[in-house]
Amino acid sequence: MENPLKKFFYTSVGFAALAAENVQKITNDLVAEQKLSEKEGEKIVTEFLNDTEAQKQALQEKFQELTGTITEKLPFINKKENNSASLEVRVAALENKLETDVAKNIEIVDC
Repeated sequence: MENPLKKFFYTSVGFAALAAENVQKITNDLVAEQKLSEKEGEKIVTEFLNDTEAQKQALQEKFQELTGTITEKLPFINKKENNSASLEVRVAALENKLETDVAKNIEIVDC
């Protein structure tokens, strides 16, 4: 469950990075065409990057809150990781028991 949420979060961050690149490019073009002063262009880009960073932080906090809420309401999500380790141990024990039982059966048949 956490994996799709992480993908969503990283996709959002990727879109923000693309938007920042586009703002930078457009601003550079406007400065090159002298439709915008260099100071104004720098101010626009800086404000955009600051706003984007603030939104990223807010999104990250909401993401953490949401994943915490989901794992509280759906406790099997955390147990799944713990269960896989315990299941591996149980399967290994059953495999050993099966091998022992098979070996005993072979001994009985040989007699």
